[in-house]
Amino acid sequence: MFIIIVFKKRGYLITNPIWYNTFLSFAAGLLYSQFKSQIEPFVHQWYWIVLPACILVFFSVHTQNFAFYGLKDNLTSILFALSIVVVSMKIKVGNKALIWCGTKLFPLYIYQRIPMIFLSKFDGGVFISRHPFAYVWLCLLITIAIALLYRSLSISQLERKHP
Repeated sequence: MFIIIVFKKRGYLITNPIWYNTFLSFAAGLLYSQFKSQIEPFVHQWYWIVLPACILVFFSVHTQNFAFYGLKDNLTSILFALSIVVVSMKIKVGNKALIWCGTKLFPLYIYQRIPMIFLSKFDGGVFISRHPFAYVWLCLLITIAIALLYRSLSISQLERKHP
């Protein structure tokens, strides 16, 4: 954080802080992973105090205006992730669509760029700005089609190897 402040004061940083506004989330995730065995029993014991506290602190930080560069974005991203983790300790999502996406995450993650790149070049590159909702939906549908194709090809290859 000190390095960011020094560079910002000297004018070296780009005005858009998108590259440094969540870097503390990684460190928070590492700390959570390191002390998970101590944190989770505490949260389970005091769940109905910890959950409202996380949400309250998240919204109070989110509505504040910090002069400290990137601190608000870093804190809100950490508190949002922590709130989701705490909520997911009690609520288990069993939606079939989410389970399907979870098992097919690799092709969805890798192949999502194919329709995004193709559609960004479509119509001279103005399709995105003219039809943003159509762009998002087409990307989603094409990505799902690619995932289904990937699954069918990988299953047929497995069947050939292990009849």
